[in-house]
Amino acid sequence: QIPDKQKQAENVHKMLLAMTKDLRVIIVKLADRLHNLRTIDYLSAKKRIAVAKETMDIYVPIAQRLSMDEIRIELEDLSMAAAYPLRYQMIRKAVNKANADRKDQIHALKNKISEALAQAGIKAKIEGRQKHIASIYQKMRRQKKHTVDLYTDTYHKKTTHRSFYAIMDLYGLRIITDKIDDCYRTLGQVHNLYRPFPNRFKDYIAAPKMNGYQSLHTVVIGIKGNPVEIQIRTETMDAIANQGVAAHWLYKYQTKEKKDQNILPLTNSKTWTENILQLQEKTSNSLEFFKQIKLDFFSKEIFVFTPEHKIIHLPAEATPVDFAYAIHTDIGNRCIACEIDHQPATLSSKLQTGQIVKIITSPDSKPNFAWSTFVVTSKALSNITLNAKKSGHEDSLTLGKVLLHHALEYLGSHMDQIQASQRKQLLQKYQLQHVDELYQSIGLGNLMAFNVANSLMHTINSENPGKIKNPFAASVEQQKSQPVIYVGYHDNFVIHCAGCCHPIPGDEILAVPSLGKGIVIHRTNCSNIREIKNDPEKSISAKWDQHLHGHMLHKEHQQADKEFIASIQVQVPDQRNIIAQLVHQINQSHADIENISIEERNARLNSIKLSILVKNRVHLAQVIRNIRKIAGIQNIVRR
Repeated sequence: QIPDKQKQAENVHKMLLAMTKDLRVIIVKLADRLHNLRTIDYLSAKKRIAVAKETMDIYVPIAQRLSMDEIRIELEDLSMAAAYPLRYQMIRKAVNKANADRKDQIHALKNKISEALAQAGIKAKIEGRQKHIASIYQKMRRQKKHTVDLYTDTYHKKTTHRSFYAIMDLYGLRIITDKIDDCYRTLGQVHNLYRPFPNRFKDYIAAPKMNGYQSLHTVVIGIKGNPVEIQIRTETMDAIANQGVAAHWLYKYQTKEKKDQNILPLTNSKTWTENILQLQEKTSNSLEFFKQIKLDFFSKEIFVFTPEHKIIHLPAEATPVDFAYAIHTDIGNRCIACEIDHQPATLSSKLQTGQIVKIITSPDSKPNFAWSTFVVTSKALSNITLNAKKSGHEDSLTLGKVLLHHALEYLGSHMDQIQASQRKQLLQKYQLQHVDELYQSIGLGNLMAFNVANSLMHTINSENPGKIKNPFAASVEQQKSQPVIYVGYHDNFVIHCAGCCHPIPGDEILAVPSLGKGIVIHRTNCSNIREIKNDPEKSISAKWDQHLHGHMLHKEHQQADKEFIASIQVQVPDQRNIIAQLVHQINQSHADIENISIEERNARLNSIKLSILVKNRVHLAQVIRNIRKIAGIQNIVRR
């Protein structure tokens, strides 16, 4: 039986690939899901919740990505009513009550704006609007102003009205004009009548959203001081916002006469489908595809500029690496540095709306697998992972050979002694075509070397029952000749340093094969490997490259420089500027701080945990010596 997650991933995979050939496929799918939700009362409670959650996870983000707001809103509200019926009813009652209280205010606001626009000669249609229930609930959750318990679905009367009325832009107006110029003129009239809230104005006409949505948004202080959100857009923008790519007249723009028209939802949807096709080529299975496509589904957005002032839309918390891949895959693959607002910046910097980003490339550069820890777009992550897999192919192949030969030697055999028929039988068991695939799977940690070796020995012993060997019959000479894994300068897709003990060059280390992660390097005194460090079936000897071990790198080695995370804990007195002094001393040691956290121990002492980037134990010792220069330091321990 196929697991539910895998089956869901395969269904989404097929649906999105079909959509790339014809967008009408997804429109039919969305309409079908909407019909299912409208008739969901006939299903059992368990099935209703499953359908509702799948809708929120998959269909709502797709509708939003295609700018189909009418369908998205109804999908969200019906899903919430099915999954959280009590919460839905409570918020609906609160909305109805508040609507009755503010109906006259909204009507008066509408009349006053209508008069001002008429006097200014602006033709416009004004509609009252309010946030839909699911949107209110999501905003209350983000602000941690829950009306109900999120797990038991129980109603907390004391918090309902206070949290509900804390939502600022619950009610609003939508003003629809004939021309873009009238939109900005209308905005001026509105701000003349009512004072705008600071930092609540957004111009999505000049800088449309990723799905093509265009409108002016502002929040003003209305009658009796109540905040009111006002949206201003043209009739075309309104139709696009509501129907998106499903607007029947959009397809008419694809005639030769109007092929130069820039229909944003259709153009952006085509770009998105092209990215889906690229992602399909770079992922190995449906689960990986679904995992990466969800990065695009659930992200807020920002926009930044190229040096030529072209707008690039990105998810919130995107980095210059995401920006580089958004421009072109080759630029992402070859980027080595960046500038933000004409100032040098790190590739891991979080971008903010309005910044100008310049990417510096090198023709010989390749993606760094470490980028995968901070990129947020599926395009960047898939390309980084793909390149890492390609570059790690030879490493994993070689490492897999070493590990399997080591396991066989420990069991008293050797790969050269294995017959062709026995190798073939082993490959069939693991559904592999070639022995190199077997080595690679072991090197990447997808298969455990000792499990493979035991399977091979079982095959040999079953074919030669008179020559059954003790599975733990390794000689002293064989155990002494066990291979050693060397950890060197460069980032390796196969070999990783453990995050629990943070080994650095100069530490005594041990390599531990980890399923799906490759080889993880631990310090020998790490508590997580205490039970397996003397078990040759589960660990293997490891050493640092001699250039990394025990000394500071000289200038001639700078090109091979690599930094490692070391974690220390410092007990400091509760006094002013202590953090500044710590940072200063660490900078004086030519080290960088990766992370810092403070925990109060008592009224006089604080415990500060630091993650520092150092080159080796000698470098770390220098950092610690400089920290001890600070007056009042009580204790420093490495974690």
